[in-house]
Amino acid sequence: MASDAYRRFADQPTSFTLRSLNKGVSHVVAMKAFDEHGGSPLSSVVEIVP
Repeated sequence: MASDAYRRFADQPTSFTLRSLNKGVSHVVAMKAFDEHGGSPLSSVVEIVP
């Protein structure tokens, strides 16, 4: 199973287009936030289906 991380910063737009996913297959994603005090719990896993 491949795993990639994408880093976003507070001064960047809140949405972006992720162009590195393969077409025609399902993907699963989850979010986690970090700051100087540590990290948030992992979000619910969401499946992106073609």
